[in-house]
Amino acid sequence: MNTTVDPASNDLSISWSGAAQLPGVLNPVVTTPGFYSVFLLDSVTGCWGSDTVEVEQDGSIPVVSIVASDIGCDPLNDPVTLSADVTGGIGNFLYSWSTGETTQSITLIPGDFSAICVTVTSTVNSCTAEACWSTDVPGPLEANITYNNTSCFDSVGMFAYAQGGVFPYTYTWNTGESQPYIPFPVDGIYVVTVVDSRGCSATANYVVENSPDECGDIEGNVYQDWNGNCSADAGEEGFPGLIVRVEDASGNEYFAYTDVDGYYSMHVAAGDYTVSVIAPNNLWEPCPLSAAVSVAPDDIAVQDFHIKPLALCPAMTIDITSTTLRRCFHGTYSVQYCNEGTQEATDSHVEILLDPFLSITDSSIPYTDLGNNLYSFDLGTVQANECGNFWFKVYVSCDAALGQTHCVEGVIYPTGSCEPVDPLWSGASLQIEANCGSDTLDFIVRNTGTGSMSGPLEYVIIEDAVMLMQAPPPAIILAPDDIHHIKVPANGSTWRLEVEQELYHPGNSQPSLAVEGCTTGAQFSLGYVSQFPADDNNPWVDIDCRENVGSYDPNAKDGLPKGYDAGRYIEPGTDIEYTIHFQNTGTDTAFTVVVRDELSSWLDAATIVPGASSHPYKFDFYGDRNIKFVFDNIQLPDSSKGQDVSQGYVSFRISQKAGVPLETKIENQAAIFFDFNEPIFTNTTLHRVGKDFVTVSAWQPFMDGLNLRIMPNPVAETAVLEIDGLPENTNWQVELLDLNSRLVQRAELSGTQWYFERGQLPAGVYMIRISTGQQILGAGKLILR
Repeated sequence: MNTTVDPASNDLSISWSGAAQLPGVLNPVVTTPGFYSVFLLDSVTGCWGSDTVEVEQDGSIPVVSIVASDIGCDPLNDPVTLSADVTGGIGNFLYSWSTGETTQSITLIPGDFSAICVTVTSTVNSCTAEACWSTDVPGPLEANITYNNTSCFDSVGMFAYAQGGVFPYTYTWNTGESQPYIPFPVDGIYVVTVVDSRGCSATANYVVENSPDECGDIEGNVYQDWNGNCSADAGEEGFPGLIVRVEDASGNEYFAYTDVDGYYSMHVAAGDYTVSVIAPNNLWEPCPLSAAVSVAPDDIAVQDFHIKPLALCPAMTIDITSTTLRRCFHGTYSVQYCNEGTQEATDSHVEILLDPFLSITDSSIPYTDLGNNLYSFDLGTVQANECGNFWFKVYVSCDAALGQTHCVEGVIYPTGSCEPVDPLWSGASLQIEANCGSDTLDFIVRNTGTGSMSGPLEYVIIEDAVMLMQAPPPAIILAPDDIHHIKVPANGSTWRLEVEQELYHPGNSQPSLAVEGCTTGAQFSLGYVSQFPADDNNPWVDIDCRENVGSYDPNAKDGLPKGYDAGRYIEPGTDIEYTIHFQNTGTDTAFTVVVRDELSSWLDAATIVPGASSHPYKFDFYGDRNIKFVFDNIQLPDSSKGQDVSQGYVSFRISQKAGVPLETKIENQAAIFFDFNEPIFTNTTLHRVGKDFVTVSAWQPFMDGLNLRIMPNPVAETAVLEIDGLPENTNWQVELLDLNSRLVQRAELSGTQWYFERGQLPAGVYMIRISTGQQILGAGKLILR
């Protein structure tokens, strides 16, 4: 690419930006099509210039990639063959490898290099292309065995796992098993052989010496103590569905779950423990709060608990989960509800708001159509500690786009809690709705409370995956029933509005709303709705947002929110709702299905809430952080009897532990057992904990026709900021702030340009605020390298 400068100068600072990184020269070699911008600054005169050009792919420029083959089982030390694969270009090509070879293919030992690159040159027009191959390859396959040497816990017993190699792996034990784990192994020598997808193998062995006389049990009953005397009286029933925490002297935690009769049990190593039961909410209190328990070898320690009511009040909860949704097909939603309060809930009902592309076709209980895709399901009186479930079927419109998100919201009544209201709460309560117009998407923020806001409205707007820079809005304080409009273009982007709820507001609502598909054209962005959490932290609300799919794996696991961008970022403290889908793809009916899940060590097992499912199940813990869902007598037909009848699913919600370090990966995988067959392992879900991970837009004007250019951006030492669209003779100011909103530079200006000098400012992202001193004109982002 040739660049002409008039007048010519020998004192130019040259910066390129665009589709590929280019050197700071006037005539760089370009091998990647796309737009490129150049910024020139004369360091003597201060004059500058810029231009943008598009480089098109015309077929004469070659593109090269490196294809690796014959990768051995020790990838760093075994020879590998690399071939330069050229597409496009004309004529024959010359090859120049960074290792010195000039042939199209070379063979080398990857461990001898950090990276291998090749440059190809056309013999006709001398056009070149370059590609590199990283030697950051998987390490050699290793087999490992972990084992709880006391076998006291109902755990996986002996577990084999692989490191390095290429997934998937197969496992073969000398005892004949072909799954990664062996439950409750007997005394003996165990050898496992792991084979990866390339046929590479590795072995590991372990000697088991059981000591059953060093184990014991903790068991007991948890009762509903309605008279609050901390003892079991005639007629007081067991308390089902509670988590029992067992902590050893080292602080290790183990968990059990009370069954339908309130009974729990756990197999443990002999020793001293602290046992406690976790009440469902603040309306209940355990008695005792905790108990010290000593377990003797080959003995049973009994510890009962009594849960007494502190106040009389219903406390409704709801969970909604669905099958995989496909266009032009039916899907099923399951609703699980409970009254976790201390008093019956009268006239209880569930209102379901369906996505516009879903239409209800059937249900297990009657419903009333309230109009506008809103349906009411009457539950009548729900007793304290009573749970129930129902399902409804929907048809997914053929007009839906592939990958479109369908959100279903459920609210169970009565809503709210009986906890005392903070006296500092003003009474204001903010909610969001949206209307898609012909050219505008109108977000409406409404104060549905009984008091005025105590401070100005604060909000964030995200377009797809980019947060718009927002200047402080005017001081908007909404009185009861007041509304405020926030309008954005109906351009097909997925728009999300997040509003700060009123201080000291009861409950856990964080108002947010995402709108997909509001467009004046035929196309719109997909896949952004569920990257952030829905506003369903209150237990009486649940929102299930799920993308429809084409082909899919019937045995799979997903976690919502799915996380931001490719890194799957979520903020600290964000709960995750997992759903495991399964299908009987065998040749006969499955009578028992068991879903086992080893929770990440970064998740708090004490917060788990088993959720809605396709079929009834029994939930329990085993080991230190393992859970299982047992579908007894499910009688699941095989897939030849139909896709819908052969499938099932189950969900659960769980919180992160406190203090999870930033950049921590939270991974999760489930194993599905159909009768006595080998397990089917789902995909591994990924979430990464982070903060401030949402990309911020480079410029957001707050005056029509106002444009800002920063050349170059990112900045090394100097840049020119140019503003267009200001009325003539306008005095304006620019402020540069760091990410802690601290002012680091300010300039009073007239005209249209500001010459920026970095000085001693450290590298990072800075915010630019443009104003007249009285009115904020726009905000932007500047990056220092």
